Amino acid sequence: MKIKTSFIFLILIMIFGCKNPVATENKVPGTIIFSDSFNDPSFKDWRTSNDPSTPSLPDYAIQITSAQKRLGNSSVKFELHNNDQEQYSGKRAELRRWPPDEQFAERWFAFSIFLPDNYQIDPKSAESVAQWHNYPDLNLGEQWISPPLCLLTKNGNWFVVIIWDDNKISDMEEITLNNKQIIVDLGSYENDKNKWIDWVFHVKWGWSDSHKPVLEIFKDGKLVYSRKGPNTTNDETGVYFNIGIYKWDWLTNPQKSVLTERTIFIDEVKIGDANCSLSDFYPVD
Repeated sequence: MKIKTSFIFLILIMIFGCKNPVATENKVPGTIIFSDSFNDPSFKDWRTSNDPSTPSLPDYAIQITSAQKRLGNSSVKFELHNNDQEQYSGKRAELRRWPPDEQFAERWFAFSIFLPDNYQIDPKSAESVAQWHNYPDLNLGEQWISPPLCLLTKNGNWFVVIIWDDNKISDMEEITLNNKQIIVDLGSYENDKNKWIDWVFHVKWGWSDSHKPVLEIFKDGKLVYSRKGPNTTNDETGVYFNIGIYKWDWLTNPQKSVLTERTIFIDEVKIGDANCSLSDFYPVD
């Protein structure tokens, strides 16, 4: 009887005890911490690029419009003229998220851009259509420099520019001299005109490899650029997000541009936390 009982126990161990437990992934769902489909003309969740020390932006500069829309009833139209009033040391029509984010934040940014048919090529002059700007440590005497990350158009192509600096006081000349900058050509925008293009930027900010910084860029759901490495400047606060048109040459080097006006539409802006993934933003719905 003892042998029989032991045999049965051995069989039970073989049937039930030798199975490996099924591993389950308890992924924390992502959170959309901000979204805007641009139905509110007050832009209450944004700051405009209007410098309080200068005349107000013209009425056409930033408008809610139903002329183009990605999903809902409207989008935001940005229109900039070369003779517009200077705003914050440049020619710009932008909306910005404020205040700046925390240091080393990991975020997902999604937005859709519509370039109209008349979005002409400007061979030697670029414009920013989205940028993530650092806030300098003014209390230490630091000055404003170019943004750590921006999406540009120039000479018929999309470009992304990344800069970084681990120095406490950042200087644009030193950054350029020491090659702390990458310019990425993302290809022609000619076939992207007159339709919505959906962009998603996944960024973990950091000015040192020790921060494990990451940048992934998706265009219409496809990964078009990926990099692990420094992507911001050494500041006490993080970056703030801007959308719209900033064309610096119209103030500092107007002879470089052959254009007098720029117009774009932007819609369906979303910002997600570190737990998000591409599926939280694309397809756009």
